[in-house]
Amino acid sequence: CDVHNFTGIAERVGPEQLAQLLNTLFTPLTEVLYKHHATIDKYIGDAIMAFWGAPMDDPQHAQNALTAAIEMQEVVENLGPVFEAKGWPRLTVGIGLNTGVVSVGNMGSKYRIAYTVIGDAVNLACRIQELTRFYRTSIIVGEATKNAAPILPYRELGLVRVKGKDEFARIYEPSNPNADPESTVAENMNRHNHALKLYYNRQWDEAQTQFQQLQLRHENDPIYPFYLDQISEFRTNPPPEQWQGQVEFTVK
Repeated sequence: CDVHNFTGIAERVGPEQLAQLLNTLFTPLTEVLYKHHATIDKYIGDAIMAFWGAPMDDPQHAQNALTAAIEMQEVVENLGPVFEAKGWPRLTVGIGLNTGVVSVGNMGSKYRIAYTVIGDAVNLACRIQELTRFYRTSIIVGEATKNAAPILPYRELGLVRVKGKDEFARIYEPSNPNADPESTVAENMNRHNHALKLYYNRQWDEAQTQFQQLQLRHENDPIYPFYLDQISEFRTNPPPEQWQGQVEFTVK
């Protein structure tokens, strides 16, 4: 997880207050992570890196990670008035989740070692988190996490290729159980998935109509203006023949 626009926040808040701000944020976020059996890997400036499944096995690692992510966002929301009372800006935090086999253990040098994880799945989690800024959403998960934690409906955000990866990755946004009434989740997901399928099949007219209808139903959702802009661009400059619907994020 990572604080959005932290550089801008650091410009507005002095060093001592910035440290207090991060402590005020990280303490309850860490409590949520511990509650759901996470291992804190490290704090990296305004980011927290955590993992599940080591040193103790956790058969529910993906579900625990997803539940923690949702509760962490609730913490951030609840901290808004607290931050405002202190004269600090409200924060938004992006969380990226990915599931896979990694190498875990004590790593470093003869001068300093740390218990940490490395591997392709770790790198992809980091890249997925970075995409929360682009898609303007709070939680994004990789396909492996979606499959391992089917406790919520997921909305596909798209097919992406991120920096440092040759293969495409399909990314998803979990539904918010507090914001999405159960009676409308399935209908919304079906409409969205149908529109995305039309988009992948280059059926621009039909996809545009579906995305426009979805945008009317969800005025503040940033994903639909994005796809409508993509369709407008592709009408003028069609994607190459080998295009599968992916968005390229190979340059940071």
